[in-house]
This record gives sequence, structure tokens and C-alpha cells, in this order.
Amino acid sequence: MGDAGESSSDPLAESLAQAAEALSSRGTSDLGTLLSDMGPVLLDDEFVYLTVPDDPEEWPDALTQAEPIGTFREEEGESWIVARSVADEAEMTYDVVFRGITLSVHSSLTAIGFLAVLTFALSEQGIAVNVVSATYHDHLFVPKERVRETMAVLKGLQAGGSEIQKDVEQA
Repeated sequence: MGDAGESSSDPLAESLAQAAEALSSRGTSDLGTLLSDMGPVLLDDEFVYLTVPDDPEEWPDALTQAEPIGTFREEEGESWIVARSVADEAEMTYDVVFRGITLSVHSSLTAIGFLAVLTFALSEQGIAVNVVSATYHDHLFVPKERVRETMAVLKGLQAGGSEIQKDVEQA
């Protein structure tokens, strides 16, 4: 028997609770849940993609203080996603101005089909989308002129999430 100060909980129940917590921290993979709970949130800023010089000594002053919301190293250089105001202040050129949409559902990095459904639905409307997946959420960047249409498509998918899941299960 244990001391009075020890926990008297069931070790199996404790282990199962820890396993459930670990699984939940990985996010959901269920397509119907992902769609119905996606909760698209439109970010306030306008964003652009930049390729920054490898040598920080070559950066305009505005970039030294910049806090990109996304970065990726490519063969051609490091790509940054930054607020448009940062690029304008640094007098850097960019091609397209985007609006950002964060999907507030905690999606698993191994979820299958979620982004395919979203990108297909947007492509059917002629809307270009750049997707960034992070540990907890997916983030969509769409041309600023198409943001209202994008939100309408996403909200329609969200409303029909359970119906789409039924179709997937029946296929």
C-alpha cells in the first residue's frame, strides 16, 4: 500500500489519460471534424512574399526589425511572408498582395484530404491559394481582391462539413 501522500489513482486510467492527451496534442485527422470546426479567421494585415538576401548586412533597415510570420529556405534564397507595410518601408518589390486566413481548428500534420478539399473548392472558383501548415493550424494566403469570396467558400464548406464527411464515408 502507498503512503497517505501518494496518489491513489488507477495507473491504467492515468496511462490512458496521458495517451489521450498526447493524441489530442497532435490535432484532429477526421475530415468531417476538420471541415465543420475549421473556424476561418481573417487576419487584419495584408501580406506579401519576399526573397531576402542571404547576408543580413545587405538588408534594408526595415527588414532588420521585421518579424516575418513565415519563412522557408529555398535554393534561390530565404522566402519571408511579411506584412505589406514592412515590404513597403524596406522599398522591396513584390508581385501580389495577400490576405491571411487562419483556420482555427487544431489539425493534425498527418490529416488526409483536408487541404485538398479546401484548395479544390477554391480552385473551382478560380481563387489562387498559398497554404502554410504549422504545428497547430493551417494558414491560407489568397489575393486580397478575392478574400470575401474565399471566406464565403470556407464558411460554406464549414457548414457542409458533416455532409462531406458522410459522402466520403459512403464512397
